[in-house]
This record gives sequence, structure tokens and C-alpha cells, in this order.
Amino acid sequence: NLLDTGIGIVIGSSFSAMIQTLVDDLLTPLLGLIVGSRMSNWFFVLRYVSYQLCMRLFLSYLTVAEANADGAVILNFGRAAESTVRFICVATAVFAVWKSEHIWFMLPTKECPECVSKIPVRASRCPFCTSEVATLKGGVVILHH
Repeated sequence: NLLDTGIGIVIGSSFSAMIQTLVDDLLTPLLGLIVGSRMSNWFFVLRYVSYQLCMRLFLSYLTVAEANADGAVILNFGRAAESTVRFICVATAVFAVWKSEHIWFMLPTKECPECVSKIPVRASRCPFCTSEVATLKGGVVILHH
């Protein structure tokens, strides 16, 4: 159990790094082409260093680094947008893996004639209503009495 948990953590961290690379190196630049800048540089200046400087130069920062170097107070919503895109990608990938595993390992089922619950084909007794059900062995129906 401990070994399985350790393997899961290692695979999960590698998977997260792979998704981060996908978002940072593929999706973000593509969105940058559409919008005109990288998402990490989407920000809003809340307060310039001084009002006179802003009005005199019609100051417009192009990157977060420029604004931080000048001492401006900014609201950096681009990093939040990147994190949201990264989360959606990770959640979608994890859901796809979970769903495919669920489909691959799904056992064939049949309906219980008494309570109409789904039970495994090889079951001889319903786990829900405990009634005996017919099983198939080699294509022959065997009734349990």
C-alpha cells in the first residue's frame, strides 16, 4: 500500500510537470498570438509611482517586470488566468484517465430479477436483496436452489 502510494505521488508529480510544460510552452504562446501578449503579462496598474510621471509620459508598462521595477502597484490577473488554464488541463486529463480506466476494468453485469439492480454476471446471489440468481457457466444457465 505504501509503495503504491509512493508510485502514485511520483507519477502524479511527473504528470503535473508535463501538463505545466504543455500549458506554458504550447497553449500560452498560442493564446499570446491570438491576444497579442503572453497571459503572464496581463495586468492592470492600480497606482503608478507618481501621478505626474504617469500624465507626463503617458506611461504604459509592457510587462509585469517593468511595472515592478518602476515600483507601480499592479493587479496581475494574467498569472491567475494561466493557473486556471493549467488547472482545467490537469482536471481534464485526470478525468480522461479515470474514465478510461473505469471503462477498461468495468465488469460485465446483469440485472437481478428481484430488485433490478446491476450485479456481476458471475454472481450467484444478489448483494442488494440477497436473492439467488442464475449464473452462466460455459454458456449454460445454472439455477441455484
